[in-house]
Amino acid sequence: MPRTIPPRTRYFYWAFACDATKTFSYHPLDMERFYRFIWAAHEGHSKLCESDVETHLISDGFSEEDAEHLANIYYHGRRLLKCKGVAHWNWKSASSESRPTRA
Repeated sequence: MPRTIPPRTRYFYWAFACDATKTFSYHPLDMERFYRFIWAAHEGHSKLCESDVETHLISDGFSEEDAEHLANIYYHGRRLLKCKGVAHWNWKSASSESRPTRA
């Protein structure tokens, strides 16, 4: 059984799930709403994992293929947001020797 979506995060989840075209060719506004859901999950320190999101999407009318694809986007979005603020991720302070160069 998937984890329950916290109330604030659920608001953004439903904003996406209710208005989405529910096909793999999502409208740009669909994806914007999905990214807002990811951001809300991050900001709310949600414990939702990729499989929780996939299960919720399937139960709300998305195909298994689309739910898996969106859950993968959710996973990568959460990982990227987790990197925000990591000290070693500051490209400007990296020395010129450690920066990639063109061959």
